[in-house]
Amino acid sequence: MTDRGRSSNSPFPGNLSIRTGIDLCDPKRMEKAILRGGDRFLNKIFTPGEITYCEMLKNPFPSYAARWAAKEAVMKLLGAGIYEISFTDIEVIKTGNGRPALSMTGRAQKVADEAGIQVVDISLSHERNMAVGMAVGICF
Repeated sequence: MTDRGRSSNSPFPGNLSIRTGIDLCDPKRMEKAILRGGDRFLNKIFTPGEITYCEMLKNPFPSYAARWAAKEAVMKLLGAGIYEISFTDIEVIKTGNGRPALSMTGRAQKVADEAGIQVVDISLSHERNMAVGMAVGICF
């Protein structure tokens, strides 16, 4: 490994490298955590925008689970643990066309900047029993 965790045998030209992260979350488990922890849990993990979006849905728990998974995936991509970055420093937002996008602030953005990560894209999906979040970061 070389500076900033980049492999010296990268198949990409120059200093270009790609980082990935993926995580799964069971919507039922998320539902139990939210019902048990209430607003305190929600506000510790999700931003006001994420809470507003999820609460507009008939069943918010799969969307909460997908956002949790995306946040965990981004932390993996950054090489940081849940005690290093606040969950609310990573926000899943909806673009005009409904596609999820990522907003990072605070420590999450600082870690990304230090690692040379210029772009992070995410993908979310959920079914009845499982939600997934995937993150791909490009370093220059």
